[in-house]
Amino acid sequence: MESKFFLDHHIRSPSRDVQQEMALFMKRHCRAPSSPYLLEKEPFASHKRAVASMQTLVGATRKDRIYANASALQMQHMLFEEIYKEMEMEGKNHVLFCGTYAKELFNSRCLVEPLPLCKGQIDLEILEKSINPKTALISLSWAESSVGVLQPVWDLASFCQEKGILLHVDISAVIGKIYFQWRDLPIDFLTLDGGLIGAEGAAALFVKEEVALPFSLMEKTAACFFNKAVALGMAAAETEQSLDYFATEGVRLRNNCAAALEKSGIKVLFPSQARLPNQLLLSFPGVHYELLSFALADKNIYTSFYTDARGKERLCDRLQEIGVEAHLAYTALPITFPKNCLAESMATLQGHIVDTYLHCQRYAKEL
Repeated sequence: MESKFFLDHHIRSPSRDVQQEMALFMKRHCRAPSSPYLLEKEPFASHKRAVASMQTLVGATRKDRIYANASALQMQHMLFEEIYKEMEMEGKNHVLFCGTYAKELFNSRCLVEPLPLCKGQIDLEILEKSINPKTALISLSWAESSVGVLQPVWDLASFCQEKGILLHVDISAVIGKIYFQWRDLPIDFLTLDGGLIGAEGAAALFVKEEVALPFSLMEKTAACFFNKAVALGMAAAETEQSLDYFATEGVRLRNNCAAALEKSGIKVLFPSQARLPNQLLLSFPGVHYELLSFALADKNIYTSFYTDARGKERLCDRLQEIGVEAHLAYTALPITFPKNCLAESMATLQGHIVDTYLHCQRYAKEL
């Protein structure tokens, strides 16, 4: 088999168009953007276009603040530090998180607890019991790319607004895949890892107009990440074009693939939950995830059994944390379909996955 299928949810594909445009931009504008003789010149026009593209992509208003940085983790850390200052002043120290690095990044003097999940989603009744008068922030990913289940963000946003709790949502996994308008959602903060939309080495933080936090450090360092903002804007304009594909053809191909794989005894996990349009979480009964993953790699089909790109948490452990039975968790692999995957390629892929699974199943029974 000559074709290679990269189904790894960690795959980061820098956009060639963005790279080429940024190379030209950096060549033309190698001087510091703070130089007074550059004000209102072309670099700032590019920056304004970039900000407008990002606003359009997430549905932000012109008064919402956007900050760029070189690292998604650093951006979240700076956000949490700013929120912590406010928490101290209000006498609050409780944070709930789900699917983000909040536990690692937040101040050690805070009580940081994971949100309990029910079938991969946050349950509002359980959430109601988890908060207390000192709860200041709920931080979550709209979807974990390894699990694929979409969180009920609309309900969560209304809940947090009613309780006076700040809400941070990481949109890296869903951006360019589902439609939403941030202006219609009472979400205080959005973060975005630009590497997942083609702007490698860039990240963005979106802050609602109503949020009073000053973000003085980000304001002071904005000029240092001028080029990151421009790259994010270029990638945002390109990402917006993929929305129609994922919302229509992508969903159809994913559902057809799921139906075909289930005929061979492969199980789709969380089938009734709203999920990413380009992802399936599959359980292969009788076959350990490592055996199947390496067998697929021999056929140039590449997947991952870690929840993060750092390889610190295995998917099977994460699945058991959210209530998946061990015999399903240890046979599970996520399949993430690339943008503009064709029906012919999908049919070929299905055949190879089924053949590899059946071969591994026979091998496992012989052991």
